[in-house]
Amino acid sequence: MIRTQIYLPEEDHKQLVAKARAEDTTLAELVRQGVKKIIVKKQKNDLFDFLAKMATPGGDKNLSTNIDHYLYEK
Repeated sequence: MIRTQIYLPEEDHKQLVAKARAEDTTLAELVRQGVKKIIVKKQKNDLFDFLAKMATPGGDKNLSTNIDHYLYEK
């Protein structure tokens, strides 16, 4: 893991600390979970954009045949 430092607005920090206590976890773990959600969401959006481009004229003529390749091998 890499240690990093961030600045948060005081109110956000208070709410995160309270949420961490309520969930019996750490502030750091909540931040890691949030970062992971952002990364996964971006990957899904990127995949959707890629598939949308493939379905346009000039894209893969066999998109439905090759869908597993695009979904799981990229």
